[in-house]
Amino acid sequence: MNTKKRIGLWSPSYNEPTGQAIVTRRVVHHVFPGLGASREFVFPPKGSPRSIAIWLIVTLQLWADIARGRMHFLYLVCSRSNLGFIRDIPALLAAKVGLRVIVHVHGSDIVSLLACRRASPLARWFYRSCHIIVPSEHLRMPLAPYARSVQVCENFYAGSVGSIGEGSKVAPDVLTVLWNSNIIASKGFFEVFASVQDLRACHLPVNLVSLGALVADEELVSEALKQRFSDLGVPAWFDYRGPQSHARTVELLEQADVVCLPSRYNSECQPVAIIEAMCAGKAIVASEIPALRSTLADYPAEFVPVHSVDAISSALCALAREKARDPDGFDGARAQFAADARKRFAKARFDFEMKAVLAPTSVPDT
Repeated sequence: MNTKKRIGLWSPSYNEPTGQAIVTRRVVHHVFPGLGASREFVFPPKGSPRSIAIWLIVTLQLWADIARGRMHFLYLVCSRSNLGFIRDIPALLAAKVGLRVIVHVHGSDIVSLLACRRASPLARWFYRSCHIIVPSEHLRMPLAPYARSVQVCENFYAGSVGSIGEGSKVAPDVLTVLWNSNIIASKGFFEVFASVQDLRACHLPVNLVSLGALVADEELVSEALKQRFSDLGVPAWFDYRGPQSHARTVELLEQADVVCLPSRYNSECQPVAIIEAMCAGKAIVASEIPALRSTLADYPAEFVPVHSVDAISSALCALAREKARDPDGFDGARAQFAADARKRFAKARFDFEMKAVLAPTSVPDT
């Protein structure tokens, strides 16, 4: 009888250029190899007939391995939606038969799943037997009553960082604002656009470069989002690049002055856009929600209320004047904070902390 035990991964496909996928790839490729053999139970993220069929197959494979005693523990990259919770039940159920299940949560809306939805009583019953990993300290206390343990392991910066403190890499008389995220209404994209538009109307030299795909949310469904984006037109100061490779995203970040994310997104947790901006020493304008305050910590950012175009405009105007006074020193003013951020979000630090969370459950193959 084959009794070799393996680490199990339950996750949607992690080939996409999302923050969750980037972190999952890191765990699979750099953390798992030091802990033992692994087996993936991976399925497409969308609910098509094909993805449902694949989900059924991996569910059967998972439980066949559990029944044969072939699993050390299960690492679950969870969904926080109601349908996603149902999708994860086969993996969550493993904790009820004694398998150690470690759930990596990548969004703040896990709190609402466990606390205030119709499905919450059932979700609490499942999660009470699991261990949870979150990337942000602001989630530790809200989740503590709902799991066996809650541990914080902050995310990492996936790219390389160019030179810090050598002045802006764009024209010294223009402030370049980068939207380094998908275009989602509740992340504050349209407020940023309106702020730059107002500043341009006042003859201030501010440009907006935007990346990412148009993604619907609870505020704007797909067709409404496309229409609102189309209505913006193509002013000369707005440069929309669409989805980009991560390498190209880093290049555009290095050419920018400011990253702006006045988000009210209900699952905002520790956004890659902000981590990358911190590590590159960029000026940052962010909303004052707990997730972003926790992520930015001591980094010198400008915090604004959600929905406030005026506050964003005021913050960007002050940054434009700061750059105009000393273009060469604009980036350098944040150089030490950037160095601290690169240590805080280092890949090696992430690998070490993840292994510390997972290693106590791992034993050599038998």
